[in-house]
Amino acid sequence: MSYILRIGGVDMPVPDELIILESDIDSSNSGRSQAGDMCRERIATKLKIDANWSVLMPAQASVIRNAVAEPSCEVEFDLFDEIITKTMYAGDRTYTPNYDKNGKGKWAVALSLTEM
Repeated sequence: MSYILRIGGVDMPVPDELIILESDIDSSNSGRSQAGDMCRERIATKLKIDANWSVLMPAQASVIRNAVAEPSCEVEFDLFDEIITKTMYAGDRTYTPNYDKNGKGKWAVALSLTEM
């Protein structure tokens, strides 16, 4: 594997941090009984990815921004030595400029991808 994260068929720069969160989705019938016992009806398990880059050139930041511009995208990533492909959407995205004394900028980028 030559990439850590691929979005829409495009290899992303190697992130400084990649956090994969696995969440259970419960039905509206889930909850506690009057006796306090948990009654759970799991209907799905979904993945979320938080990715962070601390120093990117403007062109690299643009690659990431363009990759998540559509309402959804195919995302490929490694999970325990298995390549996983999920259809995801991008949540919040932050782009933080870090300018040097000559006004040239590098960018910190953070984004969240959630499985559909």
